[in-house]
Amino acid sequence: MKTLSSNWFFEDLLDLEYKKYVLLAYLQDVDKHFTQIKLYPQLNELVNHYRLLKRFMDQKNNLYLDFPERIDALDLANFKILYKKVVTDDEVMEVISEIIGFALPKIKQQLDVGKEIYEFIESEIEFYPIGILPLYQQEGYLLLKDGMKPQIDVYEYSVKLFENKFDTYKAVNTSFVETFQYGISNTLENIKINLIKHRTKLPNPSTFAAETKHTYPVKETLLHVIKHLLAKNIK
Repeated sequence: MKTLSSNWFFEDLLDLEYKKYVLLAYLQDVDKHFTQIKLYPQLNELVNHYRLLKRFMDQKNNLYLDFPERIDALDLANFKILYKKVVTDDEVMEVISEIIGFALPKIKQQLDVGKEIYEFIESEIEFYPIGILPLYQQEGYLLLKDGMKPQIDVYEYSVKLFENKFDTYKAVNTSFVETFQYGISNTLENIKINLIKHRTKLPNPSTFAAETKHTYPVKETLLHVIKHLLAKNIK
């Protein structure tokens, strides 16, 4: 798996053609993973790269706007005074700006591909509680049925709240417990009862099921999507 440093656009050789090659090689590798329906960690990386480049250009433009202007010419025909910035981009900043100008739409294009795959998978997941949910839902079990596989993978989950001055968000952690065979004699409700009986850590666990029509890479894709669904549904 190829990786791209967060400083890739200005470190090492500062050359536009070279940076194009570095970026396109990375995006080609990302696309290969997306073709295999493997979204992570590549999707998160694309989001971070895109935000970083946007922030860099926004800060650069804001700094540029803060510099004073001087009168450059008079447009008597249109009754306008034309101004010129006292400070302009140096050669290095011009190259960096060209690199970012090339990179942003390319990264956005690949990011949109990943988001489309993510949204499709999320839309076809059946996500629902097993039994009556307790008031305390920050810990519990996730029962995962991946496509037509005749088995249920059980994960224990925990949710933590994090706050900053802008927002409150939920972080969901999962750990694999065990796999059960799924069938008429071993329903999701029976699996929940079995977990309560043999795992006394959670005597009245919040339990959710997630079922998919197709089989997806669990570690690289499915668990990430389901964690998001958990975060949205847990009170």
